[in-house]
Amino acid sequence: MRRTGLFAQVSLSYGMGVILFAVVLFTIIHYLIVYPATRRLANDFSSLIALSAQTWLELPPGTRPDFEHELFLAHDLSIGMPTSVIHGSPADNNFITLLEDSLSWQLETEIYLFKTEKDGKHWYWADIPLSGKVLRAGFSGDRLKVNYSSILLIATLVGLIIVTLLTATISYRLTRPIKELIASTRKIGILNEMPELPQSSITEIAELSASFQRLDDKIKNLLNSRNILLSGISHDLRTPLARITLAVELLKTDGDSDLKQRILADIDTMD
Repeated sequence: MRRTGLFAQVSLSYGMGVILFAVVLFTIIHYLIVYPATRRLANDFSSLIALSAQTWLELPPGTRPDFEHELFLAHDLSIGMPTSVIHGSPADNNFITLLEDSLSWQLETEIYLFKTEKDGKHWYWADIPLSGKVLRAGFSGDRLKVNYSSILLIATLVGLIIVTLLTATISYRLTRPIKELIASTRKIGILNEMPELPQSSITEIAELSASFQRLDDKIKNLLNSRNILLSGISHDLRTPLARITLAVELLKTDGDSDLKQRILADIDTMD
């Protein structure tokens, strides 16, 4: 089984959770906040275009230039009679698509916007049939510079970066005490004793260190008990061994000297 470090596992778990949360949050905000707000903005702007076109038609011809000037200054919107065919490309923008749908619904005819470029700026134009006449409405692309979807995406990415940094910090703070504890316990085999364990403010790590310390105390007690037991056994055996040694020395010299030496050697070994 492939093993990975605690830091990697914690970071991966946090990371997967954060990514899932970001995707769900982005989807919810987009469909419940950004899209309705963009659609409302498109509906309001289409109503302004339709109302401005209707007002332009109802004004006397002499007052129309002033109306066009005020409309351009206040709303960056141009209304007038078309003087040429629009030479531009179909607009491809979510807001423009919603605006086309709203204008088509209000004017009860299909309305399409086209994008042109003039003096380094983008303009969007549409021919509006109204009361038997065709008016041309246009507005600057500066109105589309605020892209809520892009803002939401950037905010989500920034949030992901911040949460990723926090995740790495949390993972490091969780794994550092464990690594210090592992490093300390590895010294047991070298020092033959329990080294000083690192103190931690984390409850679980502190309890683990305390458990190791209790284990060390129990091992020391067992070793002390073993030494006491061996000392007692050695003391109890010393007197019988001395008697056996004395008895062997008092054996007749004509006995088996080889057996005598082996017995003395065994006694020395036991002593």
